[in-house]
Amino acid sequence: MSHFLKLSNVLINTRQIIMVNAFKGQYKIKINAEYPDINGFWICGSGFMKYNGTQIVVDEKEDPKDYQIVTEWIQQQ
Repeated sequence: MSHFLKLSNVLINTRQIIMVNAFKGQYKIKINAEYPDINGFWICGSGFMKYNGTQIVVDEKEDPKDYQIVTEWIQQQ
């Protein structure tokens, strides 16, 4: 089994996939980014952080080939 998911414009390391949300005709793939957007503040050791990892959207109407690739990959899991 390959450790990479090859789509038309991106190569995804499957070990970095955190979650795949499946909607009707669309997949949202959330991956752990090396340099994510992190927002928040700290005061004297307490505070809050908001982590925005990278999300890749694969739509059935816009990218039917990529949608089929992700569907087959999910079925193999």
